[in-house]
Formats: sequence, structure tokens, C-alpha cells
Amino acid sequence: MSCRLQLPGTVSQGKMAYEQEIPAPFERVLYRPGWQALRWFTYYAQVIQSGNINQDVAYIFLIVLLILILRAL
Repeated sequence: MSCRLQLPGTVSQGKMAYEQEIPAPFERVLYRPGWQALRWFTYYAQVIQSGNINQDVAYIFLIVLLILILRAL
């Protein structure tokens, strides 16, 4: 079994090969914005995490309080 490299637009044994790069629409429309949103979220999650347990308990208390207020509306 042999492997032969054909350059774009070259003729090899009567066969012509062409290559064209087409950007994937899923990558451009779905994956790139999703990746940017994930990077944004991880950056701000890292800012919030200080390693202080008292601060973590305060965050949890505030979130539970916010949920209770929103459910009461």
C-alpha cells in the first residue's frame, strides 16, 4: 500500500486533485461564541472564588434569599 501526496492543481497519473478550505458553519456560528461565553464565565467564576469559606457561605445565603424573593413575586 502506497501513499502519494498530490498538491492542489497538480496532475498525477492522469488524475487532477483540487483542495479548498471551507469554514465550518457550526464552528463559526455555534462553537466559537459558546467557547467565548465559557471563557467569560470561567474568568468571573475564578474572580468570585477567593478560598474564604465565610465568603462562600455569604454567597450561598444571598442566592437562596434572592430565589425566595423571586418566588414570592
